[in-house]
Amino acid sequence: MDLPHVDQKQSHGKRVLFVYLVRHAESSNNSRDLHDQRGAPSAASSTNGTTSSGGDALSSTKRRKTEADGVQVQHGDAPTKSSREPDPCLTSRGRKQAVAVARLLQRIREDPATDPRHRPQQLYTSGFCRALETSKPMVELLKLDPQLQSDLHEEGGVFEGPRRSSHVVDYPKRYGFSAAEMRKVLPSIIGTESVPEKGWWVGGQETEEESAKRARRCSEWLWKLVEKTDSSADTAEAGAVVCVTHGLFMDRLIKALSGLQPDLGSVLFMSFNCAYWLVQLRIDPQAPDQRKAVMACCNVVDHVPMSIRTGHSICGISHCQPSYDLGE
Repeated sequence: MDLPHVDQKQSHGKRVLFVYLVRHAESSNNSRDLHDQRGAPSAASSTNGTTSSGGDALSSTKRRKTEADGVQVQHGDAPTKSSREPDPCLTSRGRKQAVAVARLLQRIREDPATDPRHRPQQLYTSGFCRALETSKPMVELLKLDPQLQSDLHEEGGVFEGPRRSSHVVDYPKRYGFSAAEMRKVLPSIIGTESVPEKGWWVGGQETEEESAKRARRCSEWLWKLVEKTDSSADTAEAGAVVCVTHGLFMDRLIKALSGLQPDLGSVLFMSFNCAYWLVQLRIDPQAPDQRKAVMACCNVVDHVPMSIRTGHSICGISHCQPSYDLGE
């Protein structure tokens, strides 16, 4: 596994942390082409006329009833049945994707040629079922204790009905998993002490403004982790951080880490199911730009076989990157 080489010698005061941002595996919503949409145009299109899950492109604002789909409410209509699940779990294909990315991370950590700072040593996950289930093979193969970081959750939180419905207040509130329910998926999960008995989510739907604010907060949390990195410590002990998160929020978080406004709409960062971004976060108190975020690897998905690969749909744009055997 060839990853960007970085000089391991750090001068006094410099700190470096590598972060793997991993999008969760395919959920039951994704399998029905119900990827979360943000401000999508009237029709979700792609360059090849298919959705990221391989079906025909359908309207993102109003979904017709099919054998595999319920009726999605159009903005401005009265609440009707929606096939979107508030907190979906993984599909059988998604579980295979989760194993694929876990095996990749295991290879990275066990390869003697790997820069020690690239080796996963900490694992954080959101409280959504699909993120917890994606983390499970990582826990088993990497022997890491997963840590709950609720700020990694998907834009909107846990909510009934379609995203951005004008009638969202008419839907019952959902609160997500309790700590006990999280432990059923990840028995060794830590950081759940403050999770209310009714669930980790506050109820209702998070606004886009609140999501952008949370992306800035999550970015600062990662920078604080860099500050806590001991530049004088053995690099083998430092290791990398893995964050299992979600597509829409990854777009905002990557922008925040890059110094862009998280709500910037003219740039989109797509992430396929179980793809990863390797972000190198550098702090140098002596440099003109004391903080520097290096996108070392972007939306890497080669570890997921084409037979189980699924892409991403965001703002009405869908794509799934194929692999090409170029030979020698």
